Amino acid sequence: MRRPGCLQCQERHVKCDREKPRCSSCRNAKYPTICEYGSKRLRFRQSRYSTTVAVARTTAPIVNESQEQPMPSAEFQDAIEPSVRDDDDAPPRGPDGEAGIQILRNTSPRGLLADNNPIAWQPLADCHHPHSSPHSSSHGSEYPLSPTSSFSSRFDNTTARSGQNGTVLRGPLLESRVTALSSGCELEGEEAGFWAESNTNMRWKSLPNAGTLQTSQGPARILSEDLECKVFGFYITNAGSWLDIGSPDRYFHSHIPQLALTEPLVLSACLACASHIMFLLGEVEKSVDEYYNSRMLELLIPLLSSEEQATSSNQALLATTVILRMSEQFLEVGSDAQRHLNGAASLFMDGITDWSPIESNLATACFWTHLRETIRICFLREQPCQFEMSYLSLADDDLNVPVSSDEAWTNRMTYLLLRVCSVCWGTSTSVIREDSAATMDLKRLRCLIDCWKEHLPLSFRPWGVHKDGNGPFPVIRYFASWHVVAWQFYYTARVMLAVYCAEDEERTNLHCASTYIEAAVISPTRWLCGLCMSSTDNIGINLNGSHLMAWCGQFFSGRDERKFLLDFLSEFGHRTKWPNQTSCERLMELWDASNRSWTEC
Repeated sequence: MRRPGCLQCQERHVKCDREKPRCSSCRNAKYPTICEYGSKRLRFRQSRYSTTVAVARTTAPIVNESQEQPMPSAEFQDAIEPSVRDDDDAPPRGPDGEAGIQILRNTSPRGLLADNNPIAWQPLADCHHPHSSPHSSSHGSEYPLSPTSSFSSRFDNTTARSGQNGTVLRGPLLESRVTALSSGCELEGEEAGFWAESNTNMRWKSLPNAGTLQTSQGPARILSEDLECKVFGFYITNAGSWLDIGSPDRYFHSHIPQLALTEPLVLSACLACASHIMFLLGEVEKSVDEYYNSRMLELLIPLLSSEEQATSSNQALLATTVILRMSEQFLEVGSDAQRHLNGAASLFMDGITDWSPIESNLATACFWTHLRETIRICFLREQPCQFEMSYLSLADDDLNVPVSSDEAWTNRMTYLLLRVCSVCWGTSTSVIREDSAATMDLKRLRCLIDCWKEHLPLSFRPWGVHKDGNGPFPVIRYFASWHVVAWQFYYTARVMLAVYCAEDEERTNLHCASTYIEAAVISPTRWLCGLCMSSTDNIGINLNGSHLMAWCGQFFSGRDERKFLLDFLSEFGHRTKWPNQTSCERLMELWDASNRSWTEC
């Protein structure tokens, strides 16, 4: 029987000669690596007596050292529950309908696996390690997991009921130490003592959407290399937060790092993205950037070639493409090949998932983040959205119905701006005729955008507005980043509608209608610039707004406004290495009375 190689070789999918203390692959690696081998596991063959033994164990009296009172059933059900349960009062169920949880209580850290300490049920399935994954939506629905996909976080009822996906932990674990170790797992010596001591002080932090913790097929990895920890820490403290500007659940900042420790693909994406940005900032060498990028490609390319795994149901793959697109965006538009943007679009448009602005889960957060990344290219190149809007389960009539989630309101405005881009830049000519279908679509979109503003919840109101601090632009403060994102898209859509579809049909020449331009174009642009410049502490907001300010700012005529906007874009690009140089050059050329268009500059 073939023996598995070290953990590093398994992750890199290379052959391992299992030499001790370090295999040849780890010795010859470009960067120092730690050669570790997985602990041995015991395997049990199922027999016709398994169910009988399980029933006997579940009905056996509780035995422990001190003969304390057993844990109350209500407390047990609050701490642990299976992946799928028929009702809230039902006891946990595992394989064959029996319990699949083992609770260990012991005051001695090194006695965690003592034979006389198990309180309740021992599982008969293979060992499953804990893996957190928020999968519940705002409707409480559950999504299917493809059993063939080792990266997908969604699960279906069939595999969950059979116990193949382990257990689900819900709520904080306080006094009792709860593990999902099966009888097929073995911890020895210091390793057992370490995890026992960790369980003593561990408190589970609630995940996004008051979620559940689903166990994973693989063990969670602990990073030990200094360079790897530094790069991964940069993603957690910086890049992850930059992506989490549209959702209060903050999946990229809180859940993705936890997922990365169990999914090598997600970890490689985080390291590749962070190392590239760190290289641009001068914090690591280019060789580090190239190393993590090549390691990511080794894992990503085989998955993209698999029809079973390259689908919209693979949440880890969706998150990977969105994260990689973040680092790809740090190229000027002329050098941006948009490989990850197009790759993500093919995954999201595979026809399996009907995306909704109301649901809240990791896959949906990835989808709307991808659309915000798409909007940037739309404005830099004045091109329509490449995403087919029919994949969105959002009818125009639904916009009149208030929803409870602020995230849903932001997603709705994202959807409306994309539709405006597709109508304005999807025509074959640069001028939209008054009697054309595009004009009718834009007029309808104007009504929908006005309706969106009228029905906004009170949380979208600014808590502070004043005029000192941003030069000619107002200082506007909102409670959350997703509020700012929604208003960024709103003011941008207003400017586009005023430029391409004037409300007063008699004013076809906007260059001569100075009054109309001031009210319908310049004023919304000032508010847009004020929004972005008031949020200098949130880099993600300005990553999302730089291209919007640049495109709308081309209509400024005041010298102070032009100078202040140009200085802000230049300073922000210099500080973060965000590619604003092309936008600044276009603005300067347009302001110099050039007859060329935005994309021709």
